[in-house]
Amino acid sequence: MNELMNRAIMIGDRDSSANRWLREHPLVLGGFTGVIGLLLLFYGISGLKSGSPRGKFGVQLTGGAATVTSMIRLIMGIGLLIFAAYVAFFGAP
Repeated sequence: MNELMNRAIMIGDRDSSANRWLREHPLVLGGFTGVIGLLLLFYGISGLKSGSPRGKFGVQLTGGAATVTSMIRLIMGIGLLIFAAYVAFFGAP
């Protein structure tokens, strides 16, 4: 268990080898966040259009919960796309 915790802490370390590699290759980080942002944007827009998106565990949402869930997905998707563009142009923070 301690080995697992040490690895988790090392991933969060700013100077770990994985984080250094991502800082040297910002397009990889920007690409991953861009793909996730596009997926969230797609699911947010499609949920708003249909009016009944699927929630956690595939439950069909209706009413206010459907609108709120779709708006959260839409806003998070836009935020991730902005972050992906920032990382691609200016490098990893």
